[in-house]
Amino acid sequence: EGTLFSLSEELEIDPSVFYRVRAFYDFNPRHHLGILIAPLSLSSKGQLDRNLVFQGKTFSANTPLDATYRFNSYRLVYRYDFLLKEKIELGGGDQCSRRWHGSEKDQCRIRADHSFPNAVEFL
Repeated sequence: EGTLFSLSEELEIDPSVFYRVRAFYDFNPRHHLGILIAPLSLSSKGQLDRNLVFQGKTFSANTPLDATYRFNSYRLVYRYDFLLKEKIELGGGDQCSRRWHGSEKDQCRIRADHSFPNAVEFL
């Protein structure tokens, strides 16, 4: 149980630049290895005009808040092409993905006042 709120509409969000890197390496015409790196982090500051309940703790209305949301995605991909024709390629493979997002510890925090005495984290 907690309070739903928007980091971008109810707090002031810091402008950020985000990037995504994707690369593939072909061992030969049939074997392919790829990576994807896509980090995403949003930071917001401000106050809500209502109480905020977060992980059993209540932050009073108009309490200065710092909030950070992180959703980092990393992927390793392998693909093998079974069929290679002039106009069609058919292949299959597997991937290993790891995502760090706001539902995991240390990825999303709400802190009351700028001296951070009451840190609250998503678990």
